[in-house]
Amino acid sequence: PRLLGENKVFYGAMCFYLCAFINLIFATSRWQVALAGMCYGFGIGFGFPLLNSAAVRSVESNRRGRATSTYMAMQDVGSSVGSTIWGMVANSNPFTTVYSCVFCVAVCQVISYTLLLRKKAQPGEKTLREILHLDHHHDHGCEGHCHSCASKCEHTPMEELKALMQYMVGHNAAH
Repeated sequence: PRLLGENKVFYGAMCFYLCAFINLIFATSRWQVALAGMCYGFGIGFGFPLLNSAAVRSVESNRRGRATSTYMAMQDVGSSVGSTIWGMVANSNPFTTVYSCVFCVAVCQVISYTLLLRKKAQPGEKTLREILHLDHHHDHGCEGHCHSCASKCEHTPMEELKALMQYMVGHNAAH
């Protein structure tokens, strides 16, 4: 999440999560169900830890343990209650209806994240592009401002990694 940003990772994870339910709604074979399971796993595996970090970030440092345990406890309660409710819905409806409803709930989750938890850029926070151009040593007339350079300078992966590592060392030393 630190390289791509929490929002991009969360929205990517939720795309996998939503694709899982779309696959289940239209599944006609075992491989589609298996694909849905893989998508669900990626969605849960990448997305929900970010929600835990949002809970931890919202409290003072001496209360982070309490925030994590509260988040995990509520996740367990939600899983238990949700499984019971969806089980009752599944008893009286076809599975396509159940998965369609779960898809709608997942869309509501994405909307809730966008409205309530989406991490805003902090004042002074640098973008990855700005980080990569902090230590710009080669010159071809852009004076270190490659994003506006007409020649569209290409950075080698090693230059990008070096700039990122230098930024991280300096940033961590400051804290």
